[in-house]
Amino acid sequence: MSESVNFPQQTEIAAVSGAAEGQVLELIDCFDTIVNAVLPQSMEPEEETTLQEVKALHLLGRNPSCTVSEFARALDVTLSTASHTLDRLARKRALKRTRSLQDRRVVFISLARKSLKRQKAFLEHRTEACRVLLNQLNAAERDLTISIIRRLAEASRSEVVSTFTAAGRSRSHAAKDRR
Repeated sequence: MSESVNFPQQTEIAAVSGAAEGQVLELIDCFDTIVNAVLPQSMEPEEETTLQEVKALHLLGRNPSCTVSEFARALDVTLSTASHTLDRLARKRALKRTRSLQDRRVVFISLARKSLKRQKAFLEHRTEACRVLLNQLNAAERDLTISIIRRLAEASRSEVVSTFTAAGRSRSHAAKDRR
């Protein structure tokens, strides 16, 4: 049985001035190390694959048949960006498109057979890597680690992070428009 963990209350959190720059950099280094350990090095893409395409393939692996609109919404991109990403993946034969029988305007997208195999192998590798990492901790440490990472994941979906990300995206689009 794991021991109970007491997290600081909102008022205690508000009293803290924020993360120090060194802590932020250490968190980045730690996340990078974990991501590199969890991502299989031997499964490099056969063709050059962009980060957006990797995200798309991962999303399609978790959502076997979705529409282009659902895909765009899940990746938080415009329909034109989603279509462009899907076009590139289709040229690489990484996905398949199927028109709805009820409404020919609706297109369902899913992973092609070769991508399904790669996604399965990737998921198996990632699962085993996470298992190995968690086995380095005792039960109480695992519970605490998962609880903290869950809080960070929830915070990454929060309005503050979303607003910050959207503002950064808007600035980058404005910079591209000036070029």
